[in-house]
Amino acid sequence: MTTGHELLHRLHESLSQFEAAVVRREHKKPFLDSAVVLQQDVDDARQRVVQTIIELMRDAKAEYLQP
Repeated sequence: MTTGHELLHRLHESLSQFEAAVVRREHKKPFLDSAVVLQQDVDDARQRVVQTIIELMRDAKAEYLQP
């Protein structure tokens, strides 16, 4: 897999985790799921997406701006 595809794959994985967390929050089961815990999962997944983007930018810069 080329570097560009690897970077996109990492981004896709983190976005998929975020989307799954949002779906779990939106379809919670009454009396079984805690809204606070589900929202924390969404917040954590969102932070992972942001962190992944930062890492991807750093990796892409190192890969594509080499002299």
